[in-house]
Amino acid sequence: MRKVIAIGESAYDIVFGNDMPKKGYPGGRILNAAASLAKTGVPTTFVSECGNDYFGNLIVKFLADCGVATTSIDRFTEGTTRCVITCEDDMIAYGSYPPDRFSVVWPRIDENDIILIGSRYAVDEPQRERLFELVRYAKERKAIVVYLPGFYHKPEFGITKVMTAILENLEISDVVIANGDDIRHIYNSSSHSTVYSDKIKFYCPNFVYIEEGIGATVYASAGSREVALPHADETTSLGWRARFIAGVVYALATGELCATGMPQASAADIAALVEKGVEFASSAPVDTNVVTDDFASQKSVK
Repeated sequence: MRKVIAIGESAYDIVFGNDMPKKGYPGGRILNAAASLAKTGVPTTFVSECGNDYFGNLIVKFLADCGVATTSIDRFTEGTTRCVITCEDDMIAYGSYPPDRFSVVWPRIDENDIILIGSRYAVDEPQRERLFELVRYAKERKAIVVYLPGFYHKPEFGITKVMTAILENLEISDVVIANGDDIRHIYNSSSHSTVYSDKIKFYCPNFVYIEEGIGATVYASAGSREVALPHADETTSLGWRARFIAGVVYALATGELCATGMPQASAADIAALVEKGVEFASSAPVDTNVVTDDFASQKSVK
């Protein structure tokens, strides 16, 4: 069985409403996608860092309860786990990291294992340097790399300062997944076909664009294809997106596409991944971040 190594930020999200906290949960598309994959029995390791504190314990327990291997999470003591507060139309992040960050134990990586990276965690220093070192090693081992380039940032964030890192990530990737907000924030464009032909195709031929409220467009080296998105109006939620990503990676982990064949994959091959993503995404209520136990049991690979 192919393994999944998901590399991303460990953060705890707290949502406010009417000036009161309404709910809290481990946040992030990559973290929650890893949880869904592990629930189905796909061997999944999460590579990250968080404080040896209350919120760090909540995150690690959540992952472990879902079956994710947490041995590659750096539990630091000089700092606090990142918490993201969502209130009205704003997001505020709290937390601090030690000077020596991301001192993780590298998991074993074999040919055709899947590496999942993305968000701001894959472009910002200082953890970016060690993360990319691991991804470069994985690529040498002929692993399949899935990249999520989008990340939340405020207007004053200088996107140009991380563009080199984004280009390096694209170049080392086998599949790129993004939505409308992602390409607007990174490329200041709403035309996914133009962004693909001018900014992505040269580096990675396989691109999945999720158009909220409409559907998905799949691009490959030899063409493109449209894929319907049931419940497309729900694609703005963390849960929908995290489960969608889990479905795409699940299809790679259980399918026949291999690393050496990814550059020549057809639009039909990539569309099949997207269809599995839609199945996973639509399997639970919009406010549920991971697949349900019943669905995970149906998809069990054990």
